[in-house]
Amino acid sequence: RHEMKAHLEVELPFDIQWAGILEHYSEAPLNVNAARDINGDGLLNDWVNEEICRTVSCPGFHYSRNSVRELSTEDANRLRSLLGLAPIAEFANNPKYLNLNMTLQKTVRFGVRRARATMEVLNVFNTPQRVIGSASATSALFGTYVAVVQPRALQLTFQFDW
Repeated sequence: RHEMKAHLEVELPFDIQWAGILEHYSEAPLNVNAARDINGDGLLNDWVNEEICRTVSCPGFHYSRNSVRELSTEDANRLRSLLGLAPIAEFANNPKYLNLNMTLQKTVRFGVRRARATMEVLNVFNTPQRVIGSASATSALFGTYVAVVQPRALQLTFQFDW
């Protein structure tokens, strides 16, 4: 998984500070498993790997565990067909992560004392951060989003230093 993070702080006029954190992650590996013993080693939950991908056109580089990044609905249904399962309506793309958090802070001085008001906004653009349900090709939740985490949130704080 690739990560890119950027942080910027700016001092604005009138004792106002602005800060932002931008994060972007590429999609995590899917770790798709077949929930059966495909390679004959006696262990269940074999990973979708090169052995399976000779029959199913899987994207990725080496087709080993942790290498499949995305499956199309067509590829997911080919895999399910190979396992004797009914097709699914849609395979959701493996989610990527993009988030911007911002802080705005105003400081007022009273001699040696000071007051500070802060506003923090998490997930500024309210981008849905999705969680995929199951990586098991045999699951009813295979390729389905089951949760959205970190909706936009606003936090206001006030601090007085003496």
